[in-house]
Amino acid sequence: MDMKKFINLEPMRYWSPDEGMGVEADIIDHPEKYSDYIASYKMDGEWAKMVWDGKDVFILSRSFSKKTGEYAHKEANVPHLVEVFKKLPANTCILGELCFDDLYKRSKDVGTLMRCLPEKAIARQEKEEDKLHFYVFDVLCYNGEDLINTPFEERITKYLGMVKQFYTNSPYIRFAEYKDIKTVAKQYEEYLSAGGEGFVLQRKDNVYYSGKRPAWKTIKLKKATQEMELPIVGLLNPEKFYTGKELANWEYFVDGIAVTKYYYKGWVAGIKVKNGDTICNVSSGITDEDAEWLSTYEARKLLDEGRLIAKVSAMEVEPDTGKLRHGRLLEIRTDI
Repeated sequence: MDMKKFINLEPMRYWSPDEGMGVEADIIDHPEKYSDYIASYKMDGEWAKMVWDGKDVFILSRSFSKKTGEYAHKEANVPHLVEVFKKLPANTCILGELCFDDLYKRSKDVGTLMRCLPEKAIARQEKEEDKLHFYVFDVLCYNGEDLINTPFEERITKYLGMVKQFYTNSPYIRFAEYKDIKTVAKQYEEYLSAGGEGFVLQRKDNVYYSGKRPAWKTIKLKKATQEMELPIVGLLNPEKFYTGKELANWEYFVDGIAVTKYYYKGWVAGIKVKNGDTICNVSSGITDEDAEWLSTYEARKLLDEGRLIAKVSAMEVEPDTGKLRHGRLLEIRTDI
């Protein structure tokens, strides 16, 4: 079987309801309404896809390599995982999260291993407690059987169980524990307080929607801080070169080179806010209207006068640095 289909398969994206929808509270208070879903803990690491074709093991990121234009290969950074994946039947593809055994280690800690050269990544994982684990949560192909259109409940009860049989004593491979929604509702606060990131709910009849983020097929619940009002102390310049997938229909070019929309229009790409003594970059949540207005003389004058305030939310505030994890702009205020 040619496994290139799975190597090049675009990841499915998980849908997060807006805070104003009240979905999180509704699930906790009325779990019986969500009996069509199955839930698992969300690990705070980096999404990864493992493809084993019988000859080579590929561990692929969801991001593209700037050098190759393909999904970035990470197997050289985790050779201990490559070896254990060879236990599986050839022509198998599983999805998971590269993470640490310690729940208090975050995606930024995983990133220190994934974004360096393999030699340094291996050296940083010399001790057992520093080695990355693979948290398996889905199976898209098993022993040559394509499961993309197989309902999610069958994928995890039948095929995830088959994968699990090969790793009863493996220290590096972990498996998502799927729970009914009533159990999730009871354990939600306890899990978050223990350092967990959140939960992912999937409909039992959900097929794998490659490259899509269908609403209500999945529900991602992640802890978030309360809204904060922080002073804007700087602006972020946009990336110059366009690297997206719509090049054939792209309309923003400078000297024949595709550039980003914000660069072409001379707009800013984000803001810098001050949380205590820490400066944090925020680009998520910036609309075209925000970007255009922040680029005006009026906005820059207010910035210089210290009169620009950002209302932001974040998944959490890092206790040691004060940095915002996944900070998101909610509103720009000039009336304070």
